[in-house]
Amino acid sequence: MTNASLQKAIDLASRASEEDKAKNYEGALRLYQQAIQNYLHVVKYEAQGDKVKQSIREKCAEYLERAEQLMQYLKNKESTPPSKPGRVSQSDDKGTDNDDGDAEKKKLQSQLQEATFYKFTFNTPSTMTNASLQKAIDLASRASEEDKAKNYEGALRLYQQAIQNYLHVVKYEAQGDKVKQSIRAKCAEYLERAEQLMQYLKNKESTPPSKPGRVSQSDDKGTDNDDGDAEKKKLQSQLQGAIVMEKPNIQWDDVAGLEGAKEALKQAVILPIKFPHLFPGKRRGILLFGPTGTGKSYLAKAVATEANNSTFFSISSSDLVSKWQGESEKLVKNLFSLAREQKPSIIFIDEIDAMFGSRNENESEAARKIKTEFLVQMQGIGNDNEGILVLGATNIPWMLDSAIRRRFEKRIHIPLPEQQARSSMFKLHLGSTPNSLNEADFITLGKKTDGYSGADISIVVRDALMQPIRRVQSATHFKKVRGKAWNNPEAVVDDLLTPSSPNDPDALQMTWEDVARDKLLEPIVSLEDMLMSLEKTKPTVNEEDLEKMKKFTQDFGQ
Repeated sequence: MTNASLQKAIDLASRASEEDKAKNYEGALRLYQQAIQNYLHVVKYEAQGDKVKQSIREKCAEYLERAEQLMQYLKNKESTPPSKPGRVSQSDDKGTDNDDGDAEKKKLQSQLQEATFYKFTFNTPSTMTNASLQKAIDLASRASEEDKAKNYEGALRLYQQAIQNYLHVVKYEAQGDKVKQSIRAKCAEYLERAEQLMQYLKNKESTPPSKPGRVSQSDDKGTDNDDGDAEKKKLQSQLQGAIVMEKPNIQWDDVAGLEGAKEALKQAVILPIKFPHLFPGKRRGILLFGPTGTGKSYLAKAVATEANNSTFFSISSSDLVSKWQGESEKLVKNLFSLAREQKPSIIFIDEIDAMFGSRNENESEAARKIKTEFLVQMQGIGNDNEGILVLGATNIPWMLDSAIRRRFEKRIHIPLPEQQARSSMFKLHLGSTPNSLNEADFITLGKKTDGYSGADISIVVRDALMQPIRRVQSATHFKKVRGKAWNNPEAVVDDLLTPSSPNDPDALQMTWEDVARDKLLEPIVSLEDMLMSLEKTKPTVNEEDLEKMKKFTQDFGQ
């Protein structure tokens, strides 16, 4: 088959069948689920024609039923293995059905009916490619198990975590109103159960709450109170906006230069996650400081990508500041509580100086309370922060409150890039864009950009990429050349047009408006384009800020 996704689905299904026959049921279940994922991707994005899609859906249904059968066997550890691979009989399905089986069945059936949840990143061995959705489903399943075991406090906590992850999917990943409505309905169901458990735990009733399910209207009215309303409003507000947990696809190699900072972050963040037994101490905080545009936030994104076993919270002031009195401190406390529940966790706060500047007489009481609560949560009595790391970034570290600064035990200076790093940045930003620059040209650009930050260099390159377009726009003469057509790179034609000098013997007097859409051969980016853009773009970091940064590094840097 020529379609890569379809071929991958077929191969996975074949391997699943082989593992099934070899009685390696755990491996077979995982491969069946991966095969279903790939088939659904084909149905949504690649397959053409209703007949093809129907055929794939039927195949998915077959694998789905087999996966359900294996799931039941692995959960119940029956004395006899599941029957020969194939469709599960109706009688057998009824005989082994239970609430947990229903949950797994509904999970896979919803995947088959709503094939729109997934971002296909086959970098991890997860049975589902969308980490947030998988995590939400797993948490909901664990909540149901704890609920049945009458561990109501654990169930309530897991229900709330499941809602958090479902909301993340709704806000950032799920596409289509039908899918979002399905997730919201599931959240509403868990929300009602969470409220019921909350009422029971608060009032310590003599009888436990009823069987997991929707709370009846009469019961809800009978036990409603102010505290219950507050919790309900909090969870409902999370339906509209969840805490950001992003996993950008940025590797260490995508960050040019900053080798010292990268090694320090690997030692402080990545290694403790991979080898926790080598780091018995508690992680506190790491502060990334340096001039604006040097890549502090970019490094944090690389940490989020590389620390793939951690929950990554990317927090801004809007996530922690509320207009209601006392609500901001609760948000800070709730943030750390959530991080403890989902540890190992990394809390990244960009522009941390905006929220945690030096305390003074002119600041508001609300701002002072936020700082106090943050300090208590980071290193207060009775707070176990093992497995939690706070990662902050700022370009004015001298403005931070001294107590906040002390909480960040490791302070890493992110300096302006050196010459070699600047040369590498030009290469990275140019990427695959056609250009005539050689190694010597990149070295020249690195030498001419002393004092430029990474952000400044990206601006230079973006402007240089526009220079060929400007030449096309201002050209009064074009000439015919041989080259590859932009809409058919495999074909080489002789009648393409490119800007030329009026003195060229082959020049034709015309403007870009006279050139056909498929006949233009745009000029490639040259060193002259880069130098021209460099003349117009000045560095954004001044000497005064550099002196302040140097003094702070000498006094507090590590």
